[in-house]
Amino acid sequence: MKTGVITPPTWHRLASVKLVHVFGRGTPKFILIGTGLDERIHWLLGWHDGAFHTVFRETVFFRNAALGEETYYRLNYKIVKGSQPRIEARSSYDLVCVTAQPYDFHASWREWLFWNEKDFSFYEQRKQGENAAFSTGWGNDFPFRQKVDLNRVKVLELPPLPQKMWDYDEVEKYWKGIELP
Repeated sequence: MKTGVITPPTWHRLASVKLVHVFGRGTPKFILIGTGLDERIHWLLGWHDGAFHTVFRETVFFRNAALGEETYYRLNYKIVKGSQPRIEARSSYDLVCVTAQPYDFHASWREWLFWNEKDFSFYEQRKQGENAAFSTGWGNDFPFRQKVDLNRVKVLELPPLPQKMWDYDEVEKYWKGIELP
């Protein structure tokens, strides 16, 4: 029986895996998995209480081109070590439609995701909930950004990784509810 295999969800069965220092040298390393082509996902796993936990899961690139619509999303980030470990992220979103009614929309934003020791995550329930509410409040109508933050809340609710992460059905059950932004 396989007990040491983690299969990341990916359309093309391609992934990169590396060990990274999140808190600096001399501390336990985390596993960073990158997958995808038209949608690239970075998935950061840490060992906590006898199991692997998802501590960061983000779409870092997304491209959708169909029927006169071009959508691009990019997230660039860096892990900052020190007394307050955090992820500093910069996102850009571009939507261009060249249909009967041409339309283009562009947005960019910066975020700081601080390490949340209580939840063993770079996400925090209150902050992600507030961001999701803001992205559709006060005249803002940006459902893409709202989905990003709602997905982060769902990642916080994920249990530790199941022992059968090589089993397709187990992987699908684990990621149920996490959507494309």
